[in-house]
Amino acid sequence: MNLERLISRSMSTPRSVRVGMRRAIMRRPTGKLRYTQLVEHLSQSMVRAYALGYRSNGASLRNDSRAARLADYKRRARAVLEQYGETASRDVAKTYRNARAKGVSVKAATNLALRRFSAMGHTAPASNRLQTLYQSALRSAFQQGIFDSTNSQAEIWGYRYLARDLGGHQDPATRDAHWQYHMVTLPKEHEFWRKIWPPIDWNCRCRIKAFRRPQKIQRPPPNPIRIETGFQGQDFELQ
Repeated sequence: MNLERLISRSMSTPRSVRVGMRRAIMRRPTGKLRYTQLVEHLSQSMVRAYALGYRSNGASLRNDSRAARLADYKRRARAVLEQYGETASRDVAKTYRNARAKGVSVKAATNLALRRFSAMGHTAPASNRLQTLYQSALRSAFQQGIFDSTNSQAEIWGYRYLARDLGGHQDPATRDAHWQYHMVTLPKEHEFWRKIWPPIDWNCRCRIKAFRRPQKIQRPPPNPIRIETGFQGQDFELQ
């Protein structure tokens, strides 16, 4: 299984999770949404993505390393999903309260709250915020697996940063802040890799290629475009 297929499968939130959340809203539209099952689902998917990245350069992942990684990802998934859940709970509750303030019946207001819940990405894999969170989390875990495995291999010389391109030209969907690092090639000990390693932004599709033989060095721009989207320093960043 490759990363894209894993992301696609993971985006199909288990039916039991969706049904449980919908029932909770029907019982109490202004209550706080619970994310325990989503934390488990996301963290397990992240471990599988990490293992894919770790093994992509021929390294083998030990079971104790997998267990430690799962515990770490559960902590990070919980932190992000609980923060996301606070926003989701407020949005659903606000929709319900506004409807009731306008004289809408309890049943109709609850249905509006459920529609708001669905629109936020809990019931449709192709929807917005939850999809972005899942994709970024799994790509982060995959790239962290590459980083961890290659740094432990003495025969790895260095890396090349590759943004998503179209035959050597910038993909229209690739942001300039990502494209500026395309083809940057440096030894693995270079400090650049401690600062810049994909994903560097939400929905980042950039990747890293590892080399065993020395390559022609290409340095990053002297005055790079700053990334200010709130992604840097959040819980799915490379650690």
